[in-house]
Amino acid sequence: MKTFSILLLVLLVACKPNTTNLTVDSADVPVTNAPQEEVTDNFPVDSISLEEFRMADSVSVISPFTSVVDDSTRVFPDSLKIVFKLNNGADSVLVNEWEENGDGGTVFHYVQSCKDIDYWLVFISYYEGSEYLLMDKDNGNKIFVWGPPVVSPDKTHFITYSCDIEAGYDYNGIQLFEIKEGKAELKWQKEINTWGPDEVRWKDDNTLYIKKYSIDYSGGNSVQKYTYGTVKVSDLR
Repeated sequence: MKTFSILLLVLLVACKPNTTNLTVDSADVPVTNAPQEEVTDNFPVDSISLEEFRMADSVSVISPFTSVVDDSTRVFPDSLKIVFKLNNGADSVLVNEWEENGDGGTVFHYVQSCKDIDYWLVFISYYEGSEYLLMDKDNGNKIFVWGPPVVSPDKTHFITYSCDIEAGYDYNGIQLFEIKEGKAELKWQKEINTWGPDEVRWKDDNTLYIKKYSIDYSGGNSVQKYTYGTVKVSDLR
């Protein structure tokens, strides 16, 4: 995964008469206490069949380029920025940035208000590569994640995942977050070398089913392959 620098301009507007506070926040670290994992294939995945994989409920993923704003009283996107009205009365603003030569930049796309966690989901596109951002509705705190959150049946955890074993511009792996008092905390993450998570589903509160994408080069040609596996969340901590 290539490292991209993000500049987030956050305008904090206090809800007091004739008073405006401006703060520039350039933080681009996902979570300060995130466990650091090496890129490895040492990943405790047991094989399952396609039929078993289909027994777990799938989750619909909204296009990051949707033109529909599902929280239109609090989220105001335009071609230059996205303004969020926070629960604490302030505004948080994500401002698009472009390189001087016009060849690239950082562009924010509002995706949705998350159903089971108190965050907004934003897609970030770069000249090469992309990632997602979760914006806390209470205070505007940001968590950079590898994909849209998929919440566990008991609403205590969610996973994100990204599959990119070819171009290498995006992360290729899985993240696990715990939800504590409504806030997300990264508990585990893993980047993978030889296969990518094409889809991850919750079978139950402690079991993930994974659709694994890989490329077989053994016959002189590249052949796309899909296999299926399962892992216990309790084994990832």
